Amino acid sequence: MINKIIVFIVFLMNCCFTVKAQNRVCNKFLIKSDSVLSKSWEKISEAQKYIKAYTICLNDDNSELARQKLENIQNYDAISMSSNGKAGWARSKNEGIIYLVKENFAKTKELDYEGGVWPFFNKTEFRVKNSNLKYGFVDYNGNEIVQCLYDEVDESFDMLFPNLCKVKQGGKYGFIDRAGKVAIPLKYDEISWYFSENLLMVKANGKSGFLNSYGHEVTPLKFDFASRDFSEGLAAVMINSKYGFINTQGEIVIEPKYGNVSEFSEGLALVETEDRSKTGFIDKSGKIAIPIIYQTARNFKNGLAAAVINNKGGYINKQGKTIIPFVYESCANYFTEGLAWVEQNDKFGYIDMSGKQIIDYIYEEALEFYNGLAVVKKNGKYGYIDTKGRTFIDFKFDYAKTFYYPYETAYVEVNKRWFCINKKGEEVECPKF
Repeated sequence: MINKIIVFIVFLMNCCFTVKAQNRVCNKFLIKSDSVLSKSWEKISEAQKYIKAYTICLNDDNSELARQKLENIQNYDAISMSSNGKAGWARSKNEGIIYLVKENFAKTKELDYEGGVWPFFNKTEFRVKNSNLKYGFVDYNGNEIVQCLYDEVDESFDMLFPNLCKVKQGGKYGFIDRAGKVAIPLKYDEISWYFSENLLMVKANGKSGFLNSYGHEVTPLKFDFASRDFSEGLAAVMINSKYGFINTQGEIVIEPKYGNVSEFSEGLALVETEDRSKTGFIDKSGKIAIPIIYQTARNFKNGLAAAVINNKGGYINKQGKTIIPFVYESCANYFTEGLAWVEQNDKFGYIDMSGKQIIDYIYEEALEFYNGLAVVKKNGKYGYIDTKGRTFIDFKFDYAKTFYYPYETAYVEVNKRWFCINKKGEEVECPKF
């Protein structure tokens, strides 16, 4: 029998709450999610369980459907309906049997799938698993439309390939349509979970390539590595341990000859020598835009890039000119909210984009600013400062994390206990993701 129950109906106070208003009687059932599963089928934390109300109202003028629902719902301990509420499945309280049910929750057919039943595939079919732990699909009448043949199924790709489902069989991935016909061959060892520039990275037998939005291979799978992400129309690829770039037609536009490369940002990409000892920048034509002379560097953001030369950090512009001198023991990858942390003499402070010191070097650790605040460490404790360097939340935490948008809370630790605070430093409930 099924050992994963998605939704439980908890009956309280003689099965329901009853509310009378004029000629209307409403019966409210509390629905508790007791073992909700994420997309990766891992359990969500206890804090993310939720309770919501399922209300059935009886009206004097037209209440037959509601009366039927009210009568039938009490026979089940788990129910899941389609998005339009016209059909679904339910588990009987006493028998533990899964039934297909109609809009009024009346049984239509028993579903004999010991592995489980889930309402998926555009919420018009059920994903089922048999006793051999193989997946397939049935429709709302209980008719098998896709045999239970697959080790894995993933309906979330319906947004990428309409009416197709990603499946795995014999260690290989591909796609089937809603009739069970193979639409994209099951020959891939890996398929990216998202499109970039209307292309989907795939891998088979150690080689990578791309599918277009029609499921056709743009080029033969010939790359030892291919980035999932295109940036500014180009994607990094590797052949024989050397990196270059292809365009969205799958054509090599920058020959693979570098030890490593980054994505393009503001028209430039980081490249490394074959021995990966030096770093510089190329433009989208492959021309060297900034000499390959740096020990390491980061991508450009707002016209500046962090770089290291002679073991000192500083910042350059897109012409390769030093804007902020190479004098720091370490420095932030990027400026956030106009400031970057830098380190001198084992202490951290902040500078602006002209290199002017804004916040003194008095901290043992420092992080980037977000939402006007930065985490810093002083005298062994963490706290928060604003962009003027003023203490915003006192230094009282053993560890602290950033206030990220859009949440007005941050995780902190005191005496090995993690909890959340608001911007007043008060303990509050942590956000549910």
